[in-house]
Amino acid sequence: HSTISRFRKEVVERGLARALFAEVNRQLDAQGMMVKRCTLIDATIIEAQARRPQSAAGARSGTDPDAAGARKGKKAHFGYKTWTRGLGGRTG
Repeated sequence: HSTISRFRKEVVERGLARALFAEVNRQLDAQGMMVKRCTLIDATIIEAQARRPQSAAGARSGTDPDAAGARKGKKAHFGYKTWTRGLGGRTG
C-alpha cells in the first residue's frame, strides 16, 4: 500500500475525517480560498481469470484481450484497471 492509502485508512479508522476536512477548510477560509469541487479517485486492479501471456511486456492474452499487465507497488498483476470517483459539492 502507498503512504497515502495507509494515511487515509488510519484517518478513517480513528474517525478523524470530518475534523481533518474541517481544519483544511478553516485554513483555506483564513487565506480567503474556497474549494468548489473535488474529485477523489481510487484505482483498483481486478485480477483476470486468463493466464498472463508469456511473451514480451505489454502483451495481451489471446483468451482475454481486455486484460493487461500492471504493477501496483512492487507486485505485478494481470487483469483490469478500474477507478472509483467521488465528486464532492461546494465546501468552504
